[in-house]
Amino acid sequence: MITADELLDLWRAILPLGFAGRANYFAHYFQGGDDIIAMVQVINETLRSCLKRNHRRPLHYFCAYVTEQDRAVLARDKKADRLHSLVAKAGK
Repeated sequence: MITADELLDLWRAILPLGFAGRANYFAHYFQGGDDIIAMVQVINETLRSCLKRNHRRPLHYFCAYVTEQDRAVLARDKKADRLHSLVAKAGK
């Protein structure tokens, strides 16, 4: 099991999967299956950990490259949509 602290250490490997068209690509590739759901959960938990610990650099980095199509894949429910709204504010 990966802890929240480990997610912070791994943000450079995890967050790029969620932007620059990659999340949208993977969603189409995996056709919305369990693989994309797991990937989205890991990306969102990494963002949540960064927010909780006020770790701004990864948030700014993520916001600089995330596309609207990626955001639609990553923010599939109200909880995730709220998370991405907070990330957008913190990443400025």
